[in-house]
Amino acid sequence: MQELFGGEIKIINIIIIIKVPLLGNNENNVNKLKGNNGGDGLVCARHLKLFGYNVTICYPKRTDKEIYKRLLNQCVEMDIEVIKNYEGISAEDIRKNYALVVDALFGFGFRGPLRAPFDSIIKELTDSKVKLCSIDVPSGWNIDSEEGSVGNESLIQPTMLISLTAPKLCSKNFKNCHYLAGRFLPPKLEKDFNLNLPCTPPGKLFMKI
Repeated sequence: MQELFGGEIKIINIIIIIKVPLLGNNENNVNKLKGNNGGDGLVCARHLKLFGYNVTICYPKRTDKEIYKRLLNQCVEMDIEVIKNYEGISAEDIRKNYALVVDALFGFGFRGPLRAPFDSIIKELTDSKVKLCSIDVPSGWNIDSEEGSVGNESLIQPTMLISLTAPKLCSKNFKNCHYLAGRFLPPKLEKDFNLNLPCTPPGKLFMKI
C-alpha cells in the first residue's frame, strides 16, 4: 500500500469488486461458473479492514455455496459495507469515493469474451483512472497469452498485480508493480513442472518480482 501511494499513508477508502461462482452445470453458464476471485476478494476485504482501511465490497451476484456465505458473513460482522448492485459503479462515483479499487472479478479460469454486466463494469473501472490492484490475473486478460492486454486498452490496466502461487503467462510483460504471494506450492510440484519460481525470503509471505 505504501508503494502505491508513496510513503506512509493513513486511512483511505477502498472498494473491492468481486464475483463468485454460481450454482449449476448448464453449459450456457460457463462464464458464470469459471474464473473468479471472489473468495480472495472477501478475504482481502477482511484483512484490509483489520489493518484500519475503510472497505466497501461490491458483490451483486450471490451464491448459496456455504464457504462464500461464511466469508461474506465474516465481513458483515466486521461492519464492512456491501453494495448489492453494479449500477452504482460508475467512473465518476469511483473517483469521488475511493482511492483504490481491488479487482477480484475473474481469476485464472476465465475464458471467452467479456459479457454484460462485466464488460461495462471493467470500462467504468478503467475510465475512473483510480489506482487499481488486481488479484492473481487482471480481469479480462487472456491468461494463455504473453501479450496480456497489449493492443486492448479497454481492458484493466492495474497499477499493481499480486500473483498468487505463480505468475501467470499473461503477466510476463507486465511493467507496473508486481508481487508474488501465496506460498502454497510443494517443492516437489514446483520441480515436476519446472516452474523456477523466485525464492521467497525466509519468514515472508510475499515478494516483489
